[in-house]
Amino acid sequence: MRWQRFLNIDTTDILSMIGLTRKRSEAESFFLGLGIGVVGGAIATLILTPYTGTETRERIARAGEDLGRTVSNKVNEMKTTLKNTPTGTTETQNHTQYGQGQQGQGTRIGSV
Repeated sequence: MRWQRFLNIDTTDILSMIGLTRKRSEAESFFLGLGIGVVGGAIATLILTPYTGTETRERIARAGEDLGRTVSNKVNEMKTTLKNTPTGTTETQNHTQYGQGQQGQGTRIGSV
């Protein structure tokens, strides 16, 4: 029966007998720290938030809708601008390459 006790010994037991410990891998330490940080952040958020869960979800939904409308409006503005721009030129090219002449005709900047 005495010998059965030695069959259940693993590396950690042997190391602890001689005063050593197994070093954690960097990945293990990273994920342990990440997990602790996520849990701590969630707890802090729940404790410190000024709104109830329902109010917070409503605020997030409204912010998402506002963002969607803003993006949609900007895309429509860009479509309108592109439709009204003559083929082969863009407003940016006209402003960066040409200055306005006397009668409104483009004069190439830096031309001799």
